[in-house]
Amino acid sequence: MGRRTRWATDVALTWVVAFVAALSAGRIVQWLQWVRDRPAGASMWWAALPAAGAVVAIVIVSVARAAPSATAVHAEAMNDGSLDLRGAPARLFALFASVGAGGPLGADTPLMSVGGALGGVVARRTRRPERWLMIATSAAVLAMVIGAPLAGALATSEIAWRRRPARRDVVPLALGGVAAWVALRLTGERGGIVGVDLGLDVDDMVIGVITIAGVAGLVGRLFATAVRRVEVVRPLYGGALRRRLVAAALSLGAAVPLAWWLTGAPILLGSGEQLRTWSAQQGQLPVLAATLVFVTLLLVQIGCGVVGGAVVPLLAIGALLGTLVGRAWLPGVPFVACVGIGACCVLAAGHGTPRTAIAIALSSFGVTPAAAVAAVGVVIATLVAGPGSVVARQLPASEHRGGPHVRS
Repeated sequence: MGRRTRWATDVALTWVVAFVAALSAGRIVQWLQWVRDRPAGASMWWAALPAAGAVVAIVIVSVARAAPSATAVHAEAMNDGSLDLRGAPARLFALFASVGAGGPLGADTPLMSVGGALGGVVARRTRRPERWLMIATSAAVLAMVIGAPLAGALATSEIAWRRRPARRDVVPLALGGVAAWVALRLTGERGGIVGVDLGLDVDDMVIGVITIAGVAGLVGRLFATAVRRVEVVRPLYGGALRRRLVAAALSLGAAVPLAWWLTGAPILLGSGEQLRTWSAQQGQLPVLAATLVFVTLLLVQIGCGVVGGAVVPLLAIGALLGTLVGRAWLPGVPFVACVGIGACCVLAAGHGTPRTAIAIALSSFGVTPAAAVAAVGVVIATLVAGPGSVVARQLPASEHRGGPHVRS
């Protein structure tokens, strides 16, 4: 088989596997969202599910001896070139238990890791380049979760190191992004590379961008420091299993039903979507209090070793931050601009993924001056946040030299 023929075969196989992974991820996301959308006002018994799901998730990864942090697993695989497949099934079932039961974490990076594992299995069985298939399927799955093909492709690389993708990874990242784009179009889901022009006045946005970006940088920095402390420096999941189970169950078991009883809405179910919707019609103090409780629950679950991602929760936290800052200091800035800018800036600052955040701004505001202003805000937030990130294994740009030494 000639070199060109082999390359074309690798491209075709990689795209097909990434496309199948994208369609599968789309169905899984719909299932995981069922609990978030299902509860009604009188169904208070749903409030007990997140605590039970967290307990089941911790038990699953403990019995399987799998690493609970899918983000760290993915970053290590990107840097080493090979993914450890043994823990993927356990993390998938734990994800169903935790996020599927309405926990505060996201489905983003765990599903991305599972997608990469699928690509690794196919590569080893077909003797094709493992890195290509791992990256393409990871990018396709993450793009389906966040509904943004370009952002999903960039995040797959940027989670591992802070700079543009290595040249060897461009083709599989592009294949994964295109596979997700086609899957989104075929299934009628929203999400694309470029959003629509919302008609925002750039002059009204400038002051808002600077203000929100500065606050978002500080919030992202504090959040990343807190995550790394509970996950790396002093992890709760390093202790006894019983202690982790009690901490995870008590925090969710108390906060979720109490917040539901006080507000009349399941605001703490899911990875922030319910809270963000509820906050649009509420005052400053209730939204601030609920946001702080949500962030605390998120940190406790991460520290206890509950499987889940932080990309979607960070977007929700950013949207809430934009809402709070906009109402307090920026009454002249459009609400949708405050929400969108806050989401992008907090993601960039907390996850250390500015290119991904700019791609999300592009998919939100379109190719417009508003997107350019939002990109400036992402840069400001990133500078304020510094080199820290929620991903302990993320390499800074200074340590990356054209991509890691990898095995095909």
